[in-house]
Amino acid sequence: MQEFENKEALEIVLSNRIASIIKRNLQKQDHVSILFSGGSTPKGLLNRLASMPLDWQRLKISLVDDRMVAVDSPFSNAGMIQRELLERIPSIEPSPTFVPLVLFPSNFEQNLNDLNKGLELLGNIDIVLLGMGLDGHFASLFPQDNASYQGLSHSYEAPLLYTKAPAFPEDRITFSWPFLKTAKHLFLHVTGAPKKEIIQQNHQDSNLPIQTLLNDHQNNLEIVWAP
Repeated sequence: MQEFENKEALEIVLSNRIASIIKRNLQKQDHVSILFSGGSTPKGLLNRLASMPLDWQRLKISLVDDRMVAVDSPFSNAGMIQRELLERIPSIEPSPTFVPLVLFPSNFEQNLNDLNKGLELLGNIDIVLLGMGLDGHFASLFPQDNASYQGLSHSYEAPLLYTKAPAFPEDRITFSWPFLKTAKHLFLHVTGAPKKEIIQQNHQDSNLPIQTLLNDHQNNLEIVWAP
């Protein structure tokens, strides 16, 4: 785990690291696909990325997970990405391709069917930015939720699934852990002493979803933390 003195220092280093990966990968491939997390933690990071001189039109952006709500809902991760990243990219820059996970908030079957086209557009994932909740969840893979435990299983084959959160709005859509860990670069971005303690108390027999990630050594995980 790489530790920083404060959130700003973390965001500076992590945004530069992500930009470097993007530029390097674009030298050898047509596009770069990135999955961002929602919540309040990544907002500063997203703002910094938006100000960077990147080849935005060659970036394909989506989400690790989202709530099954309309994009104009205050709970929408897609709405947060639009406000904190996409709308902050200078207007002189071409826009990246954005693939939302919620197309039909009240029709789960149609939503999943139509997302297959978006998955084809994303292709292989280059970068995944994960966060973590105080209950030990990451993405929308929650403790004490049967669907989430399926999505954490190494044998789970579908890239996306619906889960239930313990708080409103309960209905979520998320990429599975087997899919997320195929990313070339996987970052866990956490802040605050309680979350650091959860990571350091990495018990093999824990039922916390985050332990599945931490105990899986077949991925390129980098953990960054600040108070």
